Amino acid sequence: MRKAIIILAVAFTMIFSQGCQSKENVTTPDAVSSYSTNNDTHLTIVANQEVTDKEAFAKELLTMCKENSFTTIKFSTDMGNLTSVSMNVYQDKDSIEGNDPIMRVEYKPIEYGKDYNIVDDPDKFELYVDDELI
Repeated sequence: MRKAIIILAVAFTMIFSQGCQSKENVTTPDAVSSYSTNNDTHLTIVANQEVTDKEAFAKELLTMCKENSFTTIKFSTDMGNLTSVSMNVYQDKDSIEGNDPIMRVEYKPIEYGKDYNIVDDPDKFELYVDDELI
């Protein structure tokens, strides 16, 4: 009986600690879906926080793209860095299905067809939030 109680206590502790770990980065934005055509990439982002300053948040997402620091998705750079990126941003995972995004972000080159990428040529790109140039 004592052995069973110890096993249950250990199991409960393991389950509880895993639950706490999964909620650690609940306020960190994450890319949860992507598709690409060549190195032009479209992302579905969950903000995991209230977005009060869309411009600052868009710049944070852009930094995460440049640093390839999303938790769920990592970009392959075998063929080079991203040549453009567009993002639909949702409040959380539950709000993706059947809802409009809370914001749209695009980082695209001023001139298409050139050999520019978002990491090495930031001066050749423009940032748009909800179709407005920033």
